[in-house]
Amino acid sequence: MRLTLSEKLQIFFGSLSFLAGLAFSATGVVLTCFLWPIVDFSSVWFLAQPVAQTSGIITSANLTSLSDGDDEESIWEINYRFRTAGHLYQGHSYSSSHTVAPGTAVQVEYVKNQPRFSRISGTSGAPYPLWALIPTISCLVSGLQMLRKGISYCTQSIAIADDIQVAPAICARVKPCASRSDDEEKIFTAHYTYFFEGREYEYLHEVSLDELRKLNEQEELALQRAAPANAMLIANLPRLVRNRLRLSSFPT
Repeated sequence: MRLTLSEKLQIFFGSLSFLAGLAFSATGVVLTCFLWPIVDFSSVWFLAQPVAQTSGIITSANLTSLSDGDDEESIWEINYRFRTAGHLYQGHSYSSSHTVAPGTAVQVEYVKNQPRFSRISGTSGAPYPLWALIPTISCLVSGLQMLRKGISYCTQSIAIADDIQVAPAICARVKPCASRSDDEEKIFTAHYTYFFEGREYEYLHEVSLDELRKLNEQEELALQRAAPANAMLIANLPRLVRNRLRLSSFPT
């Protein structure tokens, strides 16, 4: 069985894990790219370095198109200046509740060794805090994990389909997998053995309790002749490959 390019693409875009991975990854990339320029990375300096305070003056304030997620108040970009160690510094902070009238005296905190990293006390160096990236990066990481799983399944299925041989597989034993919590669904590993060209191979298949009840002691297994260890139960192959198998005959 040799699959055409069109059929290979059908396998990829027929995989829920692949499609979900694409969707989550794309969403994570778009949201991360949107938030990256407006997230307060400078806050890391204030956590890692000694901080000093001095007085400063607001020079101007501009209303941004962004809003605070808690109360939907508009966020202001506040420009200010301050002097320390005989040098004049300028900076900008962001706040949705700070007094922003130009000429207002404010308390400025800055990194002692690098005063260019500064902010008005009670404000941030960017519209949104650093932790705002956590959901978007989590979405991206989850998507990449699903995408990797989907790609692995599809490439394995295609490799088997292009060089397929069917063999009977006998379930030798079933072992429960260690669960991390009592609330998790119990997962079992079914150990199947099969033979190819006089050599014995083992295939491990993880299933839930309900799926385990549907398994038979002997199942039909599809393997890649060039790499017999690459195998999969026929029931787990993509539908396109299973349909092609029904219409063809292969040696066992």
